[in-house]
Amino acid sequence: MGCLWRPWCNSSTRLCGSLSTGANPVGLPNNMKKMTAIFLIVILAIGIIVFLFFVFKKKESNVCFKQTCFTVEVADNEAKRELGLMFRKTLAQNSGMLFVFSKEDNYPFWMKNTLIPLDMIWMDKDKKVVFIKEDARSCQKTCSTITPGSNAQYVLEINAGLVQKLGIKIGDSVILN
Repeated sequence: MGCLWRPWCNSSTRLCGSLSTGANPVGLPNNMKKMTAIFLIVILAIGIIVFLFFVFKKKESNVCFKQTCFTVEVADNEAKRELGLMFRKTLAQNSGMLFVFSKEDNYPFWMKNTLIPLDMIWMDKDKKVVFIKEDARSCQKTCSTITPGSNAQYVLEINAGLVQKLGIKIGDSVILN
């Protein structure tokens, strides 16, 4: 009496599915269960990596004032907005970060763990500058928030000193690409 060949069959006796060959009562040997578990863990890990890639993928855009444009990273979800420019040691001269919110509101910011001095520019839904905080500096243990006096839907962070250098002021129009 023969049996169908299965990888977990005992090759010398060709007995399949019995406990004497090392098969478990479910029908899969322990090494197959381990391989299946490893396969599922690898698939799960790949799924997590792909998810994190799309959550933290750097989206870039341009923000233009009059004749000066900044290449900006777009922070358009909670995770990106929470991280912001924290722990960065440098920021290229014509670069920045644009925080995009789903609706206009009063969005306060703080500078905890932000190593770069920044100029911060709040803009309303019509892309008009409504509030500016120049030369915002990092805080260590206790951090106060920078609260704009107006509702905004966008906040742009650029290197400190550029607001003054470029003459950016409340009421200026901004082009977002």
